[in-house]
Amino acid sequence: MIELWRRLGQLLLRWTLVSTLAGALAYGVFLGLAVILPELGPASLSIRLAIAGGAGGLAAGFLQRGSGKMDWRTPRTWAWATAAGWAVGLPAAAGFSVWIRPLVVDLPDGFRLGFILTGVGLIGAAAAFWQWLLLKKSLEGALWWLLANGIGWLMAWILVLAIGLFLGAGEPLPVVADRLGHGLILGACAGFVIGLEQGIALVGLIAQEAWIEGKK
Repeated sequence: MIELWRRLGQLLLRWTLVSTLAGALAYGVFLGLAVILPELGPASLSIRLAIAGGAGGLAAGFLQRGSGKMDWRTPRTWAWATAAGWAVGLPAAAGFSVWIRPLVVDLPDGFRLGFILTGVGLIGAAAAFWQWLLLKKSLEGALWWLLANGIGWLMAWILVLAIGLFLGAGEPLPVVADRLGHGLILGACAGFVIGLEQGIALVGLIAQEAWIEGKK
């Protein structure tokens, strides 16, 4: 049992570190695309976020493939599932936060923020759908993975907003995020929170399975 928890601790640490690096990579790609891609109007932001999310998700999924139990995923399927989730989730979350604001502008600040964060959390859970399809084949209670991702994306959004306000000293978040150093910090922080939530969920699922197997 001690050996199991030692391995699970290493899994949590490795998973969180990989997600942190992938978050920074995604933001780096996002900023780089601003130089490479021509201005395409309102669609530019979504296209940049989708490509950056796909790149960061692919890197995260590829590096995560060696963590945990390899019998419930292969390198390619997990990497592509992660890339698809990030590629859809990042532009969806950003687009939702912009779309919902005019609809809730007359509500108190707390309610307005609540609507935005709830939407981002639901999008985060949806972004993990393809990963869940792989996990549920061999891990009992894999539905918790969707909840963990929803919470992770919600908390990441809050952290990015808070750090963005701190780094920008009152400047709008998009202005702060378009600076390379600040953008990498924001991406790394978002990846850290999402990875930590995912890692905790994965460790819990594997520990639960080990406990069930031990009782048989």
